Amino acid sequence: ATMRSLIRSTWMQLPSVCPLSKLSSVDRSGCHIFVTFVLGTSSTTESTGETDVMTLPIKETMNCGKTRAWFHYAAREYPEATHIAKMDMDAFPHWPRLLAGLRNFSSPCENVFGGRSWTVWGHRDYGESLLCRDRSFCPPVDCGMPVGADFLKYSSDDPSCFSFMQGGLYFMSRQLAGAVARSGGWWEKKSEDCQPEDIIAGHAVKRYGTESNACVSALSYDSWAAYWHAEGPNRYMPEAVRIAAEEAHEESLRARLPELKALRAELKARYDKEDALKAAAEAAEARRQRQKR
Repeated sequence: ATMRSLIRSTWMQLPSVCPLSKLSSVDRSGCHIFVTFVLGTSSTTESTGETDVMTLPIKETMNCGKTRAWFHYAAREYPEATHIAKMDMDAFPHWPRLLAGLRNFSSPCENVFGGRSWTVWGHRDYGESLLCRDRSFCPPVDCGMPVGADFLKYSSDDPSCFSFMQGGLYFMSRQLAGAVARSGGWWEKKSEDCQPEDIIAGHAVKRYGTESNACVSALSYDSWAAYWHAEGPNRYMPEAVRIAAEEAHEESLRARLPELKALRAELKARYDKEDALKAAAEAAEARRQRQKR
């Protein structure tokens, strides 16, 4: 409750921000962002008159389906909404920049997935070390960012390529949220594995677009443009110091670009070899099983 009180007294007081209960009101003048706190069933909400808190019929966890449950519920229950978002409580939104990005975004595709695009290297196509290492759910190392505003298109020809949005804040147009998070869909079933929710959300969006032959637009904000979120070794530095440190790090990476691209190619070759060996072993085992019959 203390964290919720802090949020109510800070960015929820900003212009354009209203409680979610006002979305169905006749008079929504001045409101563009409608906010509620979403809890799971194992959470406890003190009897303090918190009218802006809702509880979903799902266990309170980080990676076992709560995000999908929220997108599914909100897309169904709030037809007045144009977009559905999730945001971590330790994020601080820059609403004017986020809304300006939405207003200025032009795409013939109505399915919009927005946030801060990430790959296995973080917010870039390459890096010094992988931020996502488990190949059972991470994107392939050479996918990179979506090409242009097409979330389904990547520079790599690997059909398993996808990206995801950094988890501090991301959103989907309501019709996309309803389709991707539908009951009985891939995302709901995959949630049973309790893998990182933000990566699985990106994978679910990619699978929906590919399997349904539906377009998906990527609205990707520059780092820190739409919101601040604690991440990385510089997360608690004063803002000016943090920005200077990040710019210096980016400059260092740009200077090492050939080396880092070679590292990415080396990793891909190693993974491809491991996949080929695994496939060969599985094929050999299948032949042995057939011979036993």
